[in-house]
Amino acid sequence: MRKTLYITSWTDDVALLARQSEGFWEVSSLGDIADAPGEIASGRYDFLLFDIDLTGAYCFELLASICSMPGHPPVVILSREYCLIFLKAAISLGVRCYFTIPYDFSRVRERIERFLDEGSAVSSPGVCGVGDSGVIPLSGEVARSFIGTSRVSSRIRSEIAAVCACPDPVLITGETGSGKELVARIIHDNSLVFNGPYKAENVSCIPPTLAESILFGSVRGGYTDARDSVGLIEASNGGSLFLDEIGELDLALQPMLLRVLEDGRVKPVGSAVKRPVSFRLICATNRDLAALVANGKFRQDLFFRLDVLRIEIPPLRERPEDIPLLAAYRLAGCRKRLSPDALDKLTLYRWPGNVRQLFNCLSRAARSSRTDVIYPEQIRF
Repeated sequence: MRKTLYITSWTDDVALLARQSEGFWEVSSLGDIADAPGEIASGRYDFLLFDIDLTGAYCFELLASICSMPGHPPVVILSREYCLIFLKAAISLGVRCYFTIPYDFSRVRERIERFLDEGSAVSSPGVCGVGDSGVIPLSGEVARSFIGTSRVSSRIRSEIAAVCACPDPVLITGETGSGKELVARIIHDNSLVFNGPYKAENVSCIPPTLAESILFGSVRGGYTDARDSVGLIEASNGGSLFLDEIGELDLALQPMLLRVLEDGRVKPVGSAVKRPVSFRLICATNRDLAALVANGKFRQDLFFRLDVLRIEIPPLRERPEDIPLLAAYRLAGCRKRLSPDALDKLTLYRWPGNVRQLFNCLSRAARSSRTDVIYPEQIRF
C-alpha cells in the first residue's frame, strides 16, 4: 500500500480521500502546514498531494521549498479551480499531475498509479515524468488512438505527448480529414486538466450573427431576444476549448478572443462585468494562417498568440504504410478483412479526403461484401 502525505488545510478533504482510497493508499496529514518540509524529509512517503488552496501559508513558496528538496517524492496538485498562472509555475518546479475538485477519484488514482509505476520521481526542475527524450509516455489506449506504424505517425505521437503537460495554446495544422480533431481530443485526455470540460466547435459552422454570443456568452437584454447564456469560452473553464477551422474566425471577433487570452477574463454580450476564465486552447486549421495574415485576413497578434505549440499532420498520401493498420482498425468491428489485391488498391490511391475518406470507403466496402473478405471490385472511391 502506497503512503501519501496530503498537504492541505481542509481536514474534511483528508477524511474523504482516506475513505475513497482505502485499500490503495495510506493517507496522512499535518497539524501544522509549516511542518511539511521536515515531515517529507523523513522519507516515509511514496508521493505528495498538495492543495493550492492552503490557508495560513504562502502556497507557492511552500511548493518551491518542497520541490527543491533532493529526492523529494513526486508531487500531485489538487485544486478547487483551474489556475493557469499557478499551473505554469508548478510545471516550472517539476510538477506533472494537476487535478481539480470535484474530480473523478477512480481516474485520478489510475493516473497517479501509472505515474508512480513509471518511477518518475522529480529531482530537478522540468516536467515530471519526462525522460531524456522529452516525451511523456502516453497510455496504451491513447497511444493507439493515432494509428500508424510510419515514422510520421511515431513523430506525431511524440509531439502530442510532448505538449500534453504544457498549458500553452496548441495549433494543429493539416488537410481536412487528416485527424486534427482526434489529436485535439488526445491532447485534452492526457493533459493536466483531463478531468475538466472539453468543448469543441467548428468556427466555420457558427452563424455570423450569433458568433459573439456563442463564443463569449450573453446576458438578458444584451440585444434583441437575448437571454442569459454561457459561451463556449466560459463553459471550457477548467478544461480545454477546441476551435476547429480557426482561420475562418471573423476579423471583428479576433481582437475579442485575443483579449480573453491575454487578460484571462471574458465579457458576455451586454454585460459590463468581465468573468475570470482559465482554459487550455487548442486550435486547428487546414489553411495557411501566415498567408492569411499577409493578406490582412487574420490578425498577426492573434496568430502569434495561437502559434505557441504546433503539430502538423501530413496527408495520408504521405504515409501510405499506415493504411494497412488503419484499415484493420476500421474493419475490426464488422469482422471483415481485405484481400491482398484490395489492400494494394487502397495503398496506391491518393486519398484527397485523407483518413476520413479511407474510413468511409471501407464502410461502403464492408456493407457491399457478402463474405468476410473484401475484394478490389467492392472498393469504390
